[in-house]
Amino acid sequence: MLTKKPAIQATVQPAKRVVGPLPETLASEKGKRTPKITAKESKFLLELFSAWQGLKNLGWQEPRYFRFPENGKEFELIELGSTGIHRAVRHGGNDQTCWIDYEWPSTPFLVREVKSGRAER
Repeated sequence: MLTKKPAIQATVQPAKRVVGPLPETLASEKGKRTPKITAKESKFLLELFSAWQGLKNLGWQEPRYFRFPENGKEFELIELGSTGIHRAVRHGGNDQTCWIDYEWPSTPFLVREVKSGRAER
């Protein structure tokens, strides 16, 4: 004979905010999880951050915050490792793949809408 199991009740507890110094166990781990970087890497990371900031000030957005146009409508994107601005489209519902010139898959770094006043490439 089967017996009915009681329903599981889950409760959500608010996260406790730690105020004051870190507990000793966390304090001893501080800085150990961050990879060591060389002076050259640091220089290039600062340049990348500066470029990202400048492009964001010009209206570029990160893909996760961009409201992509309807499927098949063009938008512009920048990929890391590329020196150009590319026209691209998206197709499909849940597919996040962007396509440059309708044939090359892309993982955009920054995106923006195509403005009507911008010159065609």
